[in-house]
Amino acid sequence: MYKSELLKKYPELNARQLAYLLNVEMFAELSALGYKKNEKRLAPCVVRKFIELYGTPLNDEDFN
Repeated sequence: MYKSELLKKYPELNARQLAYLLNVEMFAELSALGYKKNEKRLAPCVVRKFIELYGTPLNDEDFN
């Protein structure tokens, strides 16, 4: 999943806020799963961990 696609699931976030969450707040947890700051495409395990840490998106039908 691309970061832009993830961003569409969370309308309360903008690109800058998402970048902060991924690259600062959650970086330790996500980097343990192989996440790198400059990636545009997120691995499924990184997306699942983001959802676990941040919360279920309002439109979560694509994650089931």
